[in-house]
This record gives sequence, C-alpha cells and structure tokens, in this order.
Amino acid sequence: MPKADTEHTDIVWVRVDGIIKLILENDRYLQSKRNKELCNIVMTQFSISIRTAQRYIGEAKKEIRKLGQKDKNIAFTKAIRDREFLYMKAISPSFIFNKDLRDDKGNLILVADLKLALEVAKDRDKLNGLYIDELNINANVNTKPDLSKLTIEELRALAQFIRDGNKTPQ
Repeated sequence: MPKADTEHTDIVWVRVDGIIKLILENDRYLQSKRNKELCNIVMTQFSISIRTAQRYIGEAKKEIRKLGQKDKNIAFTKAIRDREFLYMKAISPSFIFNKDLRDDKGNLILVADLKLALEVAKDRDKLNGLYIDELNINANVNTKPDLSKLTIEELRALAQFIRDGNKTPQ
C-alpha cells in the first residue's frame, strides 16, 4: 500500500471528528470503564472492526487532550474562530416562524438575531482583552470611620448625636 503524505486520510479525520463530537456531547465516554460501550457505538456507526474503532477512539482522545493543553495560542485562535462563526450566524438573516413577522403578502420576513450578535461580539471582545474585569481581592476594608479629618466642632456634634440616641444634631 502506498504511503500517504499525511498520517490519516480525510475519511479517517471525518470519523475521528465525529467521535470527538460524540465524546464532547457526553463526557462519560472519557472514562475508561465506558471504553467498551464507546467502541460498540463507533463500530456500529461506521461499520468498522473493533481494532479500527479503538484506533479512531485513541486518535479522538488524543485530539481532546490537545484541547486542554497549555498551548493557549491555539485555544485562543479556536475560541475567536468559534465566536466569529457564531457572530456570522447571528447577523445573517434566518427564518423565524412567527405570525407577526410576515409582510403584507403573507411572506415570512428574514430577521437577524441582533441581541445574540451583540452578546457574541462582547464575548469575542472580552477574549481579545478589550474588557478588563478589575477585581482587587486583597483590598482592605476599614469598618471604623476615619475621624481624624473632622474639626473639633464636628466631633462635638457627632458626640452629641450619639449621646442623644441618634437624633439629628442642631
């Protein structure tokens, strides 16, 4: 058999992608105790032998492990690409079956989901670092008021206020 330039053919990658989707939809298949069940599903779905199914599953799990690796540039690129796809789907007109969205002739009106597009754009921009969530966890919280800047008259009025049972000072 002639050797190909790549490790796998296109049909193999299509099948591996199908297995990846199956595993990501139901992460129980990542557990080793579910290998036999997953193998039977793959064998039935693609009409292949058990050895080929195990090889495809191994390749799919290898690809899934790559998703969680430290190479953040690839993950970032994939995340941005996913957001761009969702954004394009949201702004492209789609059929919405609703009586209120018909023209005078009764034809359906094509509508873009602009709210979804805005949310996807915000998420994409947040990934790009345009929005910075500032959270200072180590901030000191002072529950005692700083009275050092009050004048003598203000301190006397405050003391009188406390003595009188929190009545408004005159």
